[in-house]
Amino acid sequence: PCRHFTPMLKKFVETLQSNGEHSLKVIFISSDQSEHDMWKYVYDAHGDWLALSYSCRDIKERLERQYQVSGIPQLVVIDAVGRQAVRDARGEVMAASSSSTQVL
Repeated sequence: PCRHFTPMLKKFVETLQSNGEHSLKVIFISSDQSEHDMWKYVYDAHGDWLALSYSCRDIKERLERQYQVSGIPQLVVIDAVGRQAVRDARGEVMAASSSSTQVL
């Protein structure tokens, strides 16, 4: 599912950036089986996104609990002070990728 969604998210972010929206940051948190797999995926598919270090599994697990992550891929939108603004924005990004309307 991630391999299908990531290109849509990348295009969505690039479209926002080309329209002058530079405050949006994507932070990738891996569920890959190894650090090598994570970095390969980051370099191949993610552009200039930030990524939580693979070794920070305790932080990953805390964030999953805090933001109620229930599956992958899951896109959580967080505001500037860390409050969850959208629990799962994947549907909105997928809808935006099939239309010219900006959803988020």
